[in-house]
Amino acid sequence: MGTMKTFFWNIFGGFVAGLLVLVLQWLYYRFLIARRFRKIFGKHANGEFYVAYGVYSEPLPPPGSPDWKAIFPKQTRKNGRNIPGAKNLSQITSGASVRAVGYLVNAFGKNIKTSPILLSDIDIDSKLDISFISIGGTPNYKTDDLLRDPMNEFLDLIRENDRLCIKEKSSGEIIVDETQMQKTGCDYGIIMKIHPQSNLERTWICCAGFGLWGTSGAAYYLANKWKSILKWAGKEPFACVIKTTFGSDDSTEVIEGFIKKTNWFSRAIRKLRCRKNRFKITEIKEDVGA
Repeated sequence: MGTMKTFFWNIFGGFVAGLLVLVLQWLYYRFLIARRFRKIFGKHANGEFYVAYGVYSEPLPPPGSPDWKAIFPKQTRKNGRNIPGAKNLSQITSGASVRAVGYLVNAFGKNIKTSPILLSDIDIDSKLDISFISIGGTPNYKTDDLLRDPMNEFLDLIRENDRLCIKEKSSGEIIVDETQMQKTGCDYGIIMKIHPQSNLERTWICCAGFGLWGTSGAAYYLANKWKSILKWAGKEPFACVIKTTFGSDDSTEVIEGFIKKTNWFSRAIRKLRCRKNRFKITEIKEDVGA
């Protein structure tokens, strides 16, 4: 009888312990991780939040054909914005975008137990009162909206002297250009977050690179290293320049970060939190672009 009672209490104790672990995990993600995640991705992260991928403008040849290999994954876009978008992601966008979408959707599912709305940039081209992450450079219309917005006081991703450049807006200094890709064996890109002038409650983020690995590497870093960004940027708008070794998204690292100018106390706290950072953090004055 005593053995049966002990057996029963062991089972009951194991059940209670397992239930307690599940409750603690739920509380941890619900009130700590999810709250911190929204500091980076904005308060609409677990609501109407979009991931906008860029699409090809022309009908694609059959996969595996010589014409397919000649085009894929290079994007060709028509002028104008009235281009119907296809719905099959694997047929209309680059491999980098597919990887980037996977990283970001997984991050949302893991940290706030929900999924963003996945649409092409064409499908949401006319929507400005939304929160989103855009994947890819200026061929992506939502990235273009972000870069052109007056609240972007950080970086430009532009073509100058027939080469792509990442430039600091305040000084006009070129931080990196695509000629360095061959020298270093790395691709380069940006991660940027702003609150658009049209609605400061919304959050716009872009992950864009010179090439495919810069784009997917930026998305990888944002999805998997957002806690590192949180240490120095908090919930404020930010930008960072990243580099990624070709063929290895998980090699992505930040080479320079940008935030708006803060007071001395916030700066001291940030330095304390980022003692192990190996990159420069540049503060942008509030009157830039005014």
